[in-house]
Amino acid sequence: MTVTPAAYELGDVAIDGGLVTKEYTLSNETGAAITLKKIATSCMCTQAKVTISDNESRFFGMEHGGDRNPPIRMEFPQGAKATVTVTFDPAAHGPTGVGPFERMVWLTFSDPAGIKELTFDGTVVN
Repeated sequence: MTVTPAAYELGDVAIDGGLVTKEYTLSNETGAAITLKKIATSCMCTQAKVTISDNESRFFGMEHGGDRNPPIRMEFPQGAKATVTVTFDPAAHGPTGVGPFERMVWLTFSDPAGIKELTFDGTVVN
């Protein structure tokens, strides 16, 4: 499984600048069809969805204690590409939420791919 880009460096992100949206491209180079089973993010300020061919998931966010994201079943054929769309809300933590951040998106696949982590970072500024 390859991801392009490997990560995003967002630099300075204005707290009142609105949502930041980035896309990653996944390539299934595992040699077999696999299944995307789950999507989760590291923070409530981040949401992600996956599109494989004409099949698109809804946006998923952070899991909180007993509040877990439901499992999904999206087939990812060998040799296919998928798009992961990620949104980041710099205002989600309020006016005290300025400063550096690092966020992750976790995609859980069936074997042999396992869990794929996507990352981005930057600094929220006033």
